[in-house]
Amino acid sequence: MRAVQILSFLLLIAALSGLLWVRTQAQSKAYFLEGEEKYAARQYHEAAVAYETAIHMYTPWNPYVRESVERLWEIGQIFENQKDCTRALDTYRSLRSSLYAIQSFYKPYVSWIEKSEERIRFCQSPVVYPPVNADVRR
Repeated sequence: MRAVQILSFLLLIAALSGLLWVRTQAQSKAYFLEGEEKYAARQYHEAAVAYETAIHMYTPWNPYVRESVERLWEIGQIFENQKDCTRALDTYRSLRSSLYAIQSFYKPYVSWIEKSEERIRFCQSPVVYPPVNADVRR
């Protein structure tokens, strides 16, 4: 009788863990798809917020987390190419903090943290951009 109770308890724990994993992955997908809509509409700041939230819904083997990490990086690059280091800095910091937030005994995406920190250092350094209408053929 005791073995049946233990087995029932273990099955209940496994079922609840499975439901939690499925729900978390579904939320991650929803936020990722919201980010994709905003990204397609060139609403990069709003897209970054959605991707950041998708990353916070981390579960092992979740493809939406990886894709959200890549999209946040792309948004940071877009802002840098637009010479908007303030927004690029916000985006890279958002990426880095999201990746730190999902760490436990396992540390996923360590290389992305390092890449983000490199871009954060660059965006914080004093960069002088030439004027937009500068004549480069002097």
